[in-house]
This record gives sequence, structure tokens and C-alpha cells, in this order.
Amino acid sequence: MLDAWSKLYGWTSDEDGVRHGGETVPAERITQALARYVLISCSAFINLMTAEQAAGRLTV
Repeated sequence: MLDAWSKLYGWTSDEDGVRHGGETVPAERITQALARYVLISCSAFINLMTAEQAAGRLTV
């Protein structure tokens, strides 16, 4: 799971990723469905970390 999160972050951060759209990424590659997927995945990750910290299984 950690590897998947790391790869998702890396993908969104690389020059062809969704956070660096600009002119290097064709608009048709960044669809509403893809944006929704990334948003929901990040939200789920935050919810998991919040619950783990509240249960005392995660310290930051």
C-alpha cells in the first residue's frame, strides 16, 4: 500500500502529472473522471491517517 501511495504522489508530481498540466499535458488526458479519482484517493488516504492517529497507531 505504501508503494502505491508513493507512486500516486510521484505520478501527480512528475512533469506529465496532473499538477503540472500547463502546456505539456494535453487537456484530454486530464479528464473530470481522472481528477475525481485523484481527489477521492487522496481523501481516503487522509481519512485513514486521521483514524490511525486517533486510535494511537500513528504518530507524526
